[in-house]
Amino acid sequence: MRPAHSEIRSLTGLRGIAAVGVALYHFTSHMTTLGLQPKFHVPGGYLAVDLFFLISGFVLSYNYVEKFSSIVTMSSYFGFYAQRIARIYPAFLFFCLLYLLKMTVNVSGDMPIEKFKLYDYAGNIFMLNGLGLNVVPLIPPSWSVSAEMFCYFLFPFIIFMINKKKASQLVLAATAMASLLLAVHFGHGAKGSLDVVSQGSQWSLLRALAGFTLGTLIYPLWARHYEMMTKYADIGLVIAVTGFLVTTAYGLDDIFKYPFLALCVQNLASGTKIGYIILENRIVYYLGEISYSIYLGHALIMGVTLRFIEKMLSKGLSVNWWVELACYIALIIMLSAISYPIFEVRAKRALSRALVPLAEHL
Repeated sequence: MRPAHSEIRSLTGLRGIAAVGVALYHFTSHMTTLGLQPKFHVPGGYLAVDLFFLISGFVLSYNYVEKFSSIVTMSSYFGFYAQRIARIYPAFLFFCLLYLLKMTVNVSGDMPIEKFKLYDYAGNIFMLNGLGLNVVPLIPPSWSVSAEMFCYFLFPFIIFMINKKKASQLVLAATAMASLLLAVHFGHGAKGSLDVVSQGSQWSLLRALAGFTLGTLIYPLWARHYEMMTKYADIGLVIAVTGFLVTTAYGLDDIFKYPFLALCVQNLASGTKIGYIILENRIVYYLGEISYSIYLGHALIMGVTLRFIEKMLSKGLSVNWWVELACYIALIIMLSAISYPIFEVRAKRALSRALVPLAEHL
């Protein structure tokens, strides 16, 4: 068994790849609105968000299974949720303010500030924009962060159920898969059956909760068969990646790609030579560390970059695709490199010291 609570570095690196993948997916998709043909596409890039849900469920189970396996007390529950707030909220608030500033000066011209009502501001402050309450998000991709906060709200009880009886695991797995099927059928995905992001529908929340729950369910299976999985982890990872690429290439529905995402998480957690080389090197691992800021900030940089390209085109100037792409990624990383140490490390530490003792005494 892997030492308790040691970081699974390959999954941190995978977060970095997923965050950059989302940024590239949105950039290449929006380039077509300017009449430009991207040099490449990221098919199914929105599934990187589902990968986030799977990783979160798995990693939280890995770290908290002992705490909630036998009983969920008021102290442990509120202490856990306070820790998650301290982890998520500082960077979220920082980027909300940046997006608000961008809209106030109308840098990118893509979303006028007049569009936001008091209801929307309140919904964003309390991170309710991913719950299907028709809250217009200040940070476009933050619906998934809001939905994941709701998953955290249920997480201790999910862990308690999983560890109570094996039958509970089967019930949760069946419920999660049924939820994914419902989201695929009724969610009206934008560019794929699971690209469900409507701010006025609960299907996006169901998508998040299903993925997160499946991530928590991967953990007990992984823990029970850890020795065997470490032995065949590289083979399993190759099968997972190949399966995802084949189902994507043949245009199969997203529901058929999902098991390969879960298999990828499970095998990387087991420790693979491939994962070590690709995901645990210094560059990719760092991208994983700042992945939350990359995810929150990429739409901000994208809006400004696309407006700049539009201005150049309107003046008859040529646009070099690769230069614009490089500048876009570089600006995202620079912004994230500033946000991470201040809001994801220092502010998190300070807020945790203030909130957790208070929450544990409720």
